[in-house]
Amino acid sequence: MEWWQWIVKIVLGLFLILVVVGSGLFGYICWKAQARKWGAGCFGITTLCILALYWLIFMLW
Repeated sequence: MEWWQWIVKIVLGLFLILVVVGSGLFGYICWKAQARKWGAGCFGITTLCILALYWLIFMLW
């Protein structure tokens, strides 16, 4: 694997981890505030980002 591919994986991985943490926290806050649709949407985004992170680490390249 080329050196630039490792850098791309690291940068995208860090970005996805930030999105997971942010949307998970916001989804929890929305869920507690009785905004169930917003909370469910944020948890859905969190799930998709976790799957994308798994794909990025184990399946890409």
